[in-house]
Amino acid sequence: MEYEAGHTPEVSVIIPVYNNEAYIGETLNSLKAQTFADFEALCIDDGSSDHSAEIIQNHEAADPRFHYIYQENAGAGPARNHGLRKARGKYISFLDGDDLYDPNFLKRMVEALERTQADVCICERENFNSGNGQIMFRGNRYQRFEENRLYPAKDLTDGYYDLMTVFCWDKMFRHSFLQSHPYEFQSLRHSNDVAFVCSTMAAAGTVCFVKECLVRYRKGTGVSTQDHVVKYPLCAIEAFDQARENVYLLHEGDAAWQKAIDQRCANAFFNTFKKTVNDDRACREVYDAFVNRYETAWKFREKPLSYFGTMDLRFKMWCYRRVSYEALRKAYLKMYRESGTKKRITDLILPYGELLISSLFPHSHPRG
Repeated sequence: MEYEAGHTPEVSVIIPVYNNEAYIGETLNSLKAQTFADFEALCIDDGSSDHSAEIIQNHEAADPRFHYIYQENAGAGPARNHGLRKARGKYISFLDGDDLYDPNFLKRMVEALERTQADVCICERENFNSGNGQIMFRGNRYQRFEENRLYPAKDLTDGYYDLMTVFCWDKMFRHSFLQSHPYEFQSLRHSNDVAFVCSTMAAAGTVCFVKECLVRYRKGTGVSTQDHVVKYPLCAIEAFDQARENVYLLHEGDAAWQKAIDQRCANAFFNTFKKTVNDDRACREVYDAFVNRYETAWKFREKPLSYFGTMDLRFKMWCYRRVSYEALRKAYLKMYRESGTKKRITDLILPYGELLISSLFPHSHPRG
């Protein structure tokens, strides 16, 4: 497709790239294969030291829709912010430098936004093994929603942040909406899109859904997410702390929205505790940060257990309030394998039982 000089693309796709030479070519080819052609791809090179720049520049030379933009290394969050400042499209989407779009991603998402006039469109995703291409997971979060239907976000606040992922790359945003709510990505080692997504989803007046898996998330690249979390254990909690501040400011006095983000913040603590449980230093750092700062800052001590939504979260919070760090970590070590994946339900009976007994007969507790 040929475009006149000064043409404004329908979609701007923002791609942060850092040393992705093994995958960026395939990622950009998944954009070239789109059945919807009116887009610009803004490839933000975050100071790569490999051949990523050369690969992107070859695409740029062959196709005017692709743009190479360099910045000094600052992280994926600032790279996405850089892309947002450059974007010209009516709609905005994000794609990581090693992931893939289904050929119909742009077409289906734009059609849904055009039909519904929603602020944000969300689709399902699938995880695939980088080595053999095998599908490891297929999302089904949104199957209960009707396609081509406009949903007021305020009607979804009950469990809103359990329903929505906190990824930016399974969504398409109306650019004018983002300009009206100029939240930014954080400069964190990981989880840098959490505050942006939680805040924009709270600001959105309306959302719509596409029930197909239109984004392919790459797993098994040799870079362990688990190791990254252990090395920087507080990133996710810091991200949700910022998200909570933004949502509370945006929906001041709105108990439903505040409860929704509080429940997600509590889940963030327990999820991070789980991911770091095999490393005593990192796990203790997460626990101490929650006990000494966030539990008080988030005013969780004064909340009844019923405030925390699901029975699973209520039980975790109930036990947390009654047992020591050592007892909680011991139970989690039994509940989760080294990879952080959940065991069979029968494997959970003993550690949950031990945790329950510990909580009924607590020993000395750091919070008194």
